[in-house]
Amino acid sequence: MKRGLLPGFALTLLVCSAFYVPTYASSVSLHEDVLGEDYQLEIEVSPSVSTQTVTIDLGGGQPKPGEKPKVNVLGIDVPAMMVFESPFSIGTARLYNSAESTVVVVYQLRISVAELRRQAGITGYSAQQYEALLAGEGFDPESSYIVLSQTKGILPGGWVEEMALGTLPDGRTLPAGSYTAELVMVPFDSETRQSMMLSAVVMIPFVVENDLIALDIQDNVMDLSLFNPVDADRNLIYSIQVSQSELERVSGAPHQDEETLKRQEGTPGFDSAYEFISLYESEPVMPGGYLEGLQLNALPDGARLPKGEYTGWLVRYAVDAQSGERVMLEVNTQLQLVVR
Repeated sequence: MKRGLLPGFALTLLVCSAFYVPTYASSVSLHEDVLGEDYQLEIEVSPSVSTQTVTIDLGGGQPKPGEKPKVNVLGIDVPAMMVFESPFSIGTARLYNSAESTVVVVYQLRISVAELRRQAGITGYSAQQYEALLAGEGFDPESSYIVLSQTKGILPGGWVEEMALGTLPDGRTLPAGSYTAELVMVPFDSETRQSMMLSAVVMIPFVVENDLIALDIQDNVMDLSLFNPVDADRNLIYSIQVSQSELERVSGAPHQDEETLKRQEGTPGFDSAYEFISLYESEPVMPGGYLEGLQLNALPDGARLPKGEYTGWLVRYAVDAQSGERVMLEVNTQLQLVVR
């Protein structure tokens, strides 16, 4: 469900050789490797056109004969608060890149480990992962961040109207509650597509209203965006699964192929609640990779998922970089699937 924009504020940064920063901006930093060394810029498709102009003048470099003055413009129109109905629902963002811009912009929403602990009593990591972080040199929960969402590159004249939250490093979703995150803006040269070694940071509050994750399915397409954070240490495969017993409960049929049904009949004590059917399975998603608008598979008997409301699961598999073998991660996310 889309929401109207909440009252927001515009942020203007003028950054020349001295990097002047207005008092209402959190920070502008040089050479902060926000997106990681292996990040490859991917451009948003068919962006909407923005008419608002908010500027960051990047300056720099000696003018060449015949060259016109060059101003790099970032459009930044930040809502006073972002609201997500559930951990996987869409929140209104409305993040601009002015039509006058000469840069491509990537926006990243991230939260500190300390903020997670304050507001939700969790670190976002498994006990083993967090012990490894604590053992590392220089780890500070206040300055260690978990990436919750990230846009693709926004071309001049474009905007991104919405953002979706990803899972935490331990595979769980954000609990319902109120949080304060950082919105990081990273510009890229529009011609070379190289990072301009500059980032600006704005603090922004957001709310997750409830923990129930309800997803609509229309024309066999699930309205879901998934993101493997840029700071993840492995490729992930995402799978949407539902039990055979749940299929039988809602649709009245198991929707299995004949061979599987014969095997089940010959298995003593078979329980269809433990037989899971994959509705969708992705290719391995690299850190920083996206999945949007998931096309569901046909059921084993060739039918589409019938109309109704199902309880399903988002399952994640870690992919070994060397062998290609995959291992199911411990934490799976329960979903409410609504087929219209």
